Amino acid sequence: MIALRSQKVLIWWSVLFGLIYFAALAFCLHLLPTPSAQQSPAEIAQYYGEHSLLVRMGAALAALTGAFMMPWVVVLTTQLYRHEKLRDKADFPVWTVMAAANGALATVIIVIPTNFLGTAAYAPDRASDVTTALHELGILMWLSGDQWAIFFALSVAVVCLIPNSVKHSPFPRWYGYMAIIVAVGSSPSVVIYLTRTGPFAWNGLLGYWVPMMVFVFWFPAGMVLLYKAINAQMRELASVPPKVLSNV
Repeated sequence: MIALRSQKVLIWWSVLFGLIYFAALAFCLHLLPTPSAQQSPAEIAQYYGEHSLLVRMGAALAALTGAFMMPWVVVLTTQLYRHEKLRDKADFPVWTVMAAANGALATVIIVIPTNFLGTAAYAPDRASDVTTALHELGILMWLSGDQWAIFFALSVAVVCLIPNSVKHSPFPRWYGYMAIIVAVGSSPSVVIYLTRTGPFAWNGLLGYWVPMMVFVFWFPAGMVLLYKAINAQMRELASVPPKVLSNV
C-alpha cells in the first residue's frame, strides 16, 4: 500500500512541476508558441536585451521544474514492470528497461535547452551573433530531441498492445495506438534544421504544432490512466483481509 501511495505522490509531483514548467515557457521564455525562425541577429539581441530579467526568471523556473516527466516515468515504468512480470515471469522486463532509460534521457533533453536561453539573456550586452547562436541552439535542441521520446513511447505501445490479463491495467489498447501517434507525430520535428519557413520550420505545423499537440494530449491522458489504475489497485488491496496479506 505504501508503494502505491508513493506512486500517487509522484504523479502529483509531476503534475505540479509540469504546470510550472509550461507556465515558464509560455509567460517568460515565450516558447508557446516559438518565435519566428526568420528573426535577424539584431532582432534576437534586442529581444534578449529588453526581456533579460524575464527570460532569466523563466530559465530558472525551467531549470527547477524541467525534469517534471521523471516522476511520471518512474510510476509508468513501475506499472510496466507489473505487466511484464505477471505476463512473462521468467523473462527479463526488456520493455520496462527500455522505457525507463529513454524516459530519463528524454527528460534531460527537456531540461537542458532552456539553460541556453537563460545564458543568452544572462549577458544581453554581448555580441548579437553569440546571443543568436545560444537562442537558436536552445530552440533547435528543445524541439528536435525526439529520438529518446520515440523509443519511450513505442516501449509503452508494445506493452499496451500485447494481450494480457493484468487487473486494473493503466495501459488500454487505445493508449498504445496513441503512443504510436506520438512517435510518428514527433518525428518530423528533426527537419527544423533544414528550413526557416513553411510547415517544417521550428514554428511551423509539422516542426512545432503537431509534436507539441500529440505530447500535450498523451501526457495528461497517461496521468489519468495511471492515477485511476493505482486507485483501483489500492481499493483491491484494502479489501483483502489482514491475515491474507500477512501470508502473501
